[in-house]
Amino acid sequence: MALASSRYLKELYEAHFMGESRNFIELLDYCRQHAITDEKLEQAIKQLNGSPVKQLTTEKIKALLGNKQDHFEPLKWTQTTAMAKSQLQQLSTLIN
Repeated sequence: MALASSRYLKELYEAHFMGESRNFIELLDYCRQHAITDEKLEQAIKQLNGSPVKQLTTEKIKALLGNKQDHFEPLKWTQTTAMAKSQLQQLSTLIN
């Protein structure tokens, strides 16, 4: 069903997973569970193809897709953070 709806997935299967249907289904299931788009999958595969990786495997793709950089919001500047910074500067002055 996924192959019929996505030309990219069909090409991916034919290029790298022919005869390894179970691994391909595992990759599709991983992508579905983690809301990974075809574009993100394609980007990861291009990155692996550009590296010295000899064979593209489901494990390598999943590892690359799983290595996301979490984006954290910077701390908001409050009176507490201002006091903490001031105290750290004072301690630094005393130590040095």
